[in-house]
Amino acid sequence: MSLSVPVFTPKKANTPPPGFSTTVRFIGLWMHTLITSIYNATIANFAEAYVRIAAEQHGVYPIPERLPTEREVADMISNANYMRSSLEAVRQTVQEANERASAAGKAKSYEDEDSHMYDSAKQNYGIGEVKKRRGRAAPPGRCHSCNRIDTPEWRRGPDGARTLCNACGLHYAKLERKRQLEARQIRPKSPQRP
Repeated sequence: MSLSVPVFTPKKANTPPPGFSTTVRFIGLWMHTLITSIYNATIANFAEAYVRIAAEQHGVYPIPERLPTEREVADMISNANYMRSSLEAVRQTVQEANERASAAGKAKSYEDEDSHMYDSAKQNYGIGEVKKRRGRAAPPGRCHSCNRIDTPEWRRGPDGARTLCNACGLHYAKLERKRQLEARQIRPKSPQRP
């Protein structure tokens, strides 16, 4: 008879808790920003101090006691190299974003993708022809035409009940009545028999 012993296995030993990676990224970005601003201030202070010293000297040759040490110059070069690599990383990120945007085509905003809902109301459709709905549904609680979220009354639109704000609903109803009236006038009358 064999006994099965439950074995405890953690999900993943190296898995961080939920939200940890976001926190780490935020802290990393914060540290990067802090270090960059410190280096920027250090370089600016260094340059300001030695420009002032150079302006105070009257002779052609600098006074050795007032020159920066080799260590200070090496630190400033290191800081400048860090700043340069940071800027190159930003440039690389911008280039990648531009390439993605151009490869995907023009990224359209919600308003750009929204088709004009009243264009179909201006057309005359035959009796047997079915009108197709184009465009996307608006998010819940928004007018499907103008994307307003506050209105005294929600009205019926081409997408169904409570899809248009008061103003757009009244406008759509007016255009719809006008279209129906024009459709009645265009329809040929059947010949009358004597």
